[in-house]
Amino acid sequence: MWMRAASMLSMLRLRLVSCAVTSSSAMLSIYRQRACDSFDRPGPPGRGVYITGQREDKCFSEGVLWPWRLSLGPERGHPVKTFRALVTVTTMAVAAVLLTAPPASAADTVVSASAVADTYTASSSPSTNYGTSASLAAYSTPGITSLLRFTIPATPAGQTLTGAVLRLSTTNITSAGSANPANVRTAADTWSEASTIYTNRPAVSGPVLGTLPGGTAPNTRYAVTLTPAALAAGSITLAIEGTGTDSLWLWSRQAPATATRPVLDLTYTDDTAPPPDTTAPGAPAALAASVTGTTVALSWQASTDNVGVTGYTVHRSSTANFTPTAATVIATVPGTSFSDTDRPAGTWHYRVTAGDAAGNTSAPSSPASATVSPPAQPTTASVAAVADTYTASSSPSTNYGTSASLAAYSTPGITSLLRFTIPATPAGQTLTGAVLRLSTTNITSAGSANPATIRTAADTWSEAATTYTNRPAVSGPVLGTLPGGTAPNTRYAVTLTPSALAAGSITLAIEGTGTDSLWLWSRQAPATATRPVLDLTYTGGTPPPPPETATIMAVGDIACQSGTAITSTACRHGEVASLIRAANPDRFIGLGDLQYQQATYAQFMASGAYNDTFGPLKPITLPVLGNHEYLDSTNGYFDYFYGSGVSSGPLGSRPNGYYSTQIGSWTFIGLNTECGTGGVTGGCGVGSPQYTWLQDQLASSSSCTVVATHRPRWSTGASHGSYPQMSALWDLMAVNGVDITISGHNHVSEIFKPIGVSGSGSTPAMDANGIRAFTAGGGGANIQGLTPTTDPLISALEARSRVAFGPLELVLGDGEYSWRFIPISGMTFTNSGTTGSFSGSDDCH
Repeated sequence: MWMRAASMLSMLRLRLVSCAVTSSSAMLSIYRQRACDSFDRPGPPGRGVYITGQREDKCFSEGVLWPWRLSLGPERGHPVKTFRALVTVTTMAVAAVLLTAPPASAADTVVSASAVADTYTASSSPSTNYGTSASLAAYSTPGITSLLRFTIPATPAGQTLTGAVLRLSTTNITSAGSANPANVRTAADTWSEASTIYTNRPAVSGPVLGTLPGGTAPNTRYAVTLTPAALAAGSITLAIEGTGTDSLWLWSRQAPATATRPVLDLTYTDDTAPPPDTTAPGAPAALAASVTGTTVALSWQASTDNVGVTGYTVHRSSTANFTPTAATVIATVPGTSFSDTDRPAGTWHYRVTAGDAAGNTSAPSSPASATVSPPAQPTTASVAAVADTYTASSSPSTNYGTSASLAAYSTPGITSLLRFTIPATPAGQTLTGAVLRLSTTNITSAGSANPATIRTAADTWSEAATTYTNRPAVSGPVLGTLPGGTAPNTRYAVTLTPSALAAGSITLAIEGTGTDSLWLWSRQAPATATRPVLDLTYTGGTPPPPPETATIMAVGDIACQSGTAITSTACRHGEVASLIRAANPDRFIGLGDLQYQQATYAQFMASGAYNDTFGPLKPITLPVLGNHEYLDSTNGYFDYFYGSGVSSGPLGSRPNGYYSTQIGSWTFIGLNTECGTGGVTGGCGVGSPQYTWLQDQLASSSSCTVVATHRPRWSTGASHGSYPQMSALWDLMAVNGVDITISGHNHVSEIFKPIGVSGSGSTPAMDANGIRAFTAGGGGANIQGLTPTTDPLISALEARSRVAFGPLELVLGDGEYSWRFIPISGMTFTNSGTTGSFSGSDDCH
């Protein structure tokens, strides 16, 4: 019966624009009778017809405007047919009468609204009104915008507007389509179709509700999906704005063919809640387990679910093929991996379940097992003091190097010094424990009510000659404390910070904190069991592999000599150090001239100097030698990083200090660019020892490479400029695919475009596959100038600045890197003769 009804309406079709009826009463009676006969008969349950979204209970009646509803059966929230009709006694006109297929959802109501007004405005004709035009237009140059007004009906009870589609047709002129998209937004609904022009056009505002894509063709119908939440019941204006210079021409509501006129289709969905989700996700597949040290790494394939998986629950047991329960849960994670850390030795079994938002849980995955091996046995070493003494302010010229006792109290100033030689760390292990064992003497006053602290001191003293007058400087943080309340003739153990103790010679200072004296046996004590001993513990196996991505921060030209005044342009190294420590990089690269002026060990350790500010970064520091380090023949540099007299280590051999290591997946190389007389052995030319060593390093490396130097091959710093003496090293690096160089020396900040093999001249050869050079001389010592903006070398630069202190940050990824200069608080990196950014990214070769 429904098909008969549809056929009848299709026959009527009600898309008559103006059909004259010669015998209107008879014709209307026929139409009324056919429609009512057809639609009042029983049909599929719940069929109904709405007119402009409102239910009507009439069939045709004569002599009035006849809006009508044709019932197709009892109404129970099922699909509806949407019609609209306008009929008069002498003429029947039907506007936007649609006979459509039932909506896809059984709860949908669809309403089609025709534009009640439309026009467009053009900046090229600011006083012209286009309200009666059969076409609309939109493009941004010149400014042409179309306006369409629709009356949105009230939302049916119990439903929500969930869909909105604006249907538009391009005209039939050849240029009607546009290569550019057009956006639909709302505009102020205060305009008149008959009088709106460009000059008084309404304001267009709000977000883009929908977009007609570019590439439209003439004489074609398009559907633009809009954001339904932006459309409220009542009158609303939509603006169509072009995004380019290619014009878009559309039919307006005055178009000759009804089917081409603008229509807004609105879909309302029933508010009835969806049925509950009772379907569990599928079980996770391919669970795998691997062991690194005491960590078990788990991974699995994602589960599927009819709605969506919200997370995974990881279960662990010591029993094989166990059934997961609440007692076996160890973690809930959103992704498909998990690391179970700090597992004791043994075999561990794992299963994973998936869950969804409704609380459904999948079947467990197949089990996976992992065996954690017992940890490697720790290695211990007991180191006796090789020298000790104490100094007293009350006897400033007296040496106590042969005394059987040591002393410590603050008033008067008495401090004990002990030198130990720490052995090299066993391969594959780490120093994880350090205990200083001390014994009080047997005199009645040997114990002290006051604590005593242990710190490091300069390792430049002699047991036989040290007095209060020439005593070494004590510096650095407290490594351990002997509590107050000690008693005579007793052995004590003071736990020290192991990370502060490096292989080589080291001096520990014992300082009292009050007026009560502390007397300890020295290495000359008559009983061996009472002498000072440093017990060291090394643990661990092979260290974990480095992360694929590593962050380094680099800067040079750093610490003023202790006591130098801090100004706006000098001695800001403490702020630079604080910035770097707060950023917590994986590595810090010290680009030479770390300590002014002569870089002696005492200057490194002096109050407020390098050790007090950058010392906490020492465990992650990779330094290179600068020209100021050579003012002390590099002794202060190596004594600081290695210990007094130690000739070699991971930072290269004394006095040359070039070396290579890994940072994440990258190769890092530190070079010595003091190429002149008195500098690196053999200079920097072809065939020199450093050149040959670098050649071998680059030949054996297949990873991305960053090289640190103090002097830059290229720079527009006015104080020192470029350094052609290292041109042979530069060309060797360029030929072998080095990606980055980072340098200091000039107290400026620079980013160069990639430069290739260039020889020893002053003009760089630009090469897209060359080396990107950075100058990071803003370590805090002072600010220097730049060459004039007419310098030809500026064309090779991305950016340069002289007005800020701060480090360069490099994030070294897998085959790529990014950079940015970070200024200290209150400063900004500002271009000088350049226009580039102080941040960016690139791929390595």
